[in-house]
Parts: sequence; C-alpha cells; structure tokens
Amino acid sequence: MTLDMQPFRLLEFPLSGIRLIEAGAGTGKTYTIAALYLRLLLEAERDIKEILVVTFTQAATEELRDRIRRRIRKALVDLESGDVSGDELLMSLKDAERAKEVLRSALTQMDEAAVFTIHGFCQRMLVENAFESGALFDTDFITDEQDLRRTIIEDFWRRRFYPLDAEETQWIRSLWKCPDELLDDIRNYLIHNELKILPETNPTDVAKAKQIALDWTDRVRTCWEKAQDEITEVLKTDKGLRRTEDTYRSDQLDTVLEALEEYLSDRINSLSLPDRFELFTTEKIQNSLKKNYQTPKHEFFDLCQSFKEAHDRLLRLTKIQILREVIDYFRRELNDRKTNQRVLFFDDLLTNLDQALSGNSGKVLAKRVREQYPVAMIDEFQDTDPLQYRIFSRIYRGCPDCGLFIIGDPKQAIYSFRGADIFTYMQA
Repeated sequence: MTLDMQPFRLLEFPLSGIRLIEAGAGTGKTYTIAALYLRLLLEAERDIKEILVVTFTQAATEELRDRIRRRIRKALVDLESGDVSGDELLMSLKDAERAKEVLRSALTQMDEAAVFTIHGFCQRMLVENAFESGALFDTDFITDEQDLRRTIIEDFWRRRFYPLDAEETQWIRSLWKCPDELLDDIRNYLIHNELKILPETNPTDVAKAKQIALDWTDRVRTCWEKAQDEITEVLKTDKGLRRTEDTYRSDQLDTVLEALEEYLSDRINSLSLPDRFELFTTEKIQNSLKKNYQTPKHEFFDLCQSFKEAHDRLLRLTKIQILREVIDYFRRELNDRKTNQRVLFFDDLLTNLDQALSGNSGKVLAKRVREQYPVAMIDEFQDTDPLQYRIFSRIYRGCPDCGLFIIGDPKQAIYSFRGADIFTYMQA
C-alpha cells in the first residue's frame, strides 16, 4: 500500500473521508484543529452540534473548547472590522455577511459544542442510544474499581493456591509474594482484552513437561549415586575452573554439594531446584573456565544441563498456565460482578460501545452516531489503542460523505505507557 502523504494546506484539505494529520508538539496542532473547525462551519455549513471533537483528558477538552471559541470570536471580529488580511480562510469567503451570521450563532451555542473525552463520548452514545447499544438504564458509574479488582484477585489466590502442598506453595511465593503482585503481572491483559499469553498451553502440556523433568531427575539421581565421589573430585580439584565467589570457590562447594545430595535423596517432585544447581551444568562449567584450559568432562554435567533445561521449561509452562487461568477467571468475574452490581468503570464504556457496534444493532447504532456527528476530529491520536480506533473506524469507514480526521504525533506513538499503540497508528 502506498501512502499519499502531503504537506498540510488548510484550504486544500478535504472535509470528508478518513484523513490523517501528522503533527508534532509545537507545530500548531491545536491551531489547525480550530481552523478546520472554522472551515467546517463556514464552508461545509456544518452546525456546531454536528462536529465531534474527541481528545483524551478533561483538561484537553477544556483547552480545545476555549481555543475553538477564541478562533470563532477572532474571525467574527475580523470580519466585522473588515480586516481579514493574513487570514487565508476569511479572505477566501464569498459571502461575508452570511459568515458573520454563522459565527454569531456558533458563539451562542459553544456550550453545546461536542468536545468530549473518549470516555465522555462513549458514555453519551451508550446512554442516548440505549436500545441499540443494550446499555443498562440504572447502571452506576464508578471512577475507581481497585477494590473490586483486589477482591477478585484475592478470591483467585485462595481458590488456586491454598490447596497446594508446601513445595508448590514455596515455588508460588517465589513468583508472587502476595495477590497484589499477581494482579500487577496481569494488569496489561486486563486493559487490553485482545492480548493473549503465548505459547498456548493447557494442563496436559504442563503434565507432559513435568513427566519429562521427572525422567531427567531420575537419570541425574542414578548417575549421582554411582559416581558421587568422582563428580565431587572433578569439581573440587580441576585446575581449569575459576574459584571465585560466583563460581567454584572451595569454601562454597561443600554447601552446594550437600544441598544437591539432600535434594536427590529426598526423591521429592519439587518445582524448586537446590541452591546454585547451575554449577553442575555443562553451560556453567564452560563459562567458568580459565583461558587455555579444557572443559572437564563427565556424563553427570550433561545430564544436569538437560535436567535444568527441562525443569526451566516446566516452570515456564506452569507459570503461563497459572497466568492464563487467572486472566480468564479475572475477566469473567470482573464482568459478572459488574453486571450483578450494575456498575461501570471508565474503560467499560469503550468496551461496551465497541461491542454494541459489532452486535446485531451495530449498523443502526453507527448510522445514528454519523447522523448526529457527520464529522469527527480525534486529537492526540498517537495515544489511541486498537479498541478506540476500531470504534471510530466502524462508525465512519465506508461513508465518503462523512469525515473522520485523526490528528497525532507519530513520534509519540511508541509510548505504550500512555496507552499508545504503534501498530494501531500504523494501521490508521
């Protein structure tokens, strides 16, 4: 696909179709929005209630509304004084008297101008089109759902982890010390419902990985029982091994060997390896060699390498499986509990409108939004995500008589911590 990127020229910019305006900080982005707004009033003869402007914070909506009002007022003052030199838009007008009437009317209606946050827009569309959107009539709007989230994660923690034995509990605590840490680990998956954890796993995969790890444990144990003295001798006396604090220092080896002996003799199926187990693997031995020395060879080191790799895979799959379980549980419970308690949070407004637009009455709902707002300008578009883009795309795509103007700074589209999604921006 070839993009037709051109310098922005106010009077040549089409007032219909889906258009992207790339504007960085300090390039007059807000001025451009206000100027386009003025063109829509004067040239396209749009009513002030028909022009939707969406941004992402309440402060930004107030600033935009004020800038648009000032731009309209200045244009009216210039037209009334007859001094329009330097203003290409006003100079291009054919009927100055008609323009004055339009601007006077617009100034009296500015309090009704459709300048909203993304959440405010979604809430208004859901409420005003309750039948088409399926919105509940008596739903309470909450600004903080942390208490509800914490209750759900604590319920999962009790149900999933309390029945575990001591060994499994110890491993879980090594990953997440408390429910809040687990909640932090899945936070992005709750914000973005499209996100999935890869690779796909199921309890059968975990069971197979566990059996493989157990098989390697038996091989390691058998070799250790046959050649314990020989293995110990190599580790303690080989001249090629570095004897530093993080490698094979003699005063540490005895402790590490005792831990290994205890681990293998207990014959437990532990998810936690003994302390410093990596010292027995081929990879660690090779990385701990002095220059010009040969790697000490023994079957035991190769077995430990394979065992650690199998064990690490088991841990990865186990963690992934747990995360998948908690995400599925959390999404389901959060939706059910909100429905039962008849409450909505900020992001539910976007999700509900998106679902309504994709539902059986979606085309009717999109048509009603277009009839109410034939033109929309989305400010700070670099901070959008797939959900937000999908909402406006479903409303305006394929409607050449309407206009969707998305304005953003491509350089800031990489800032995911602000909710931006570079792939959504590229798609747009």
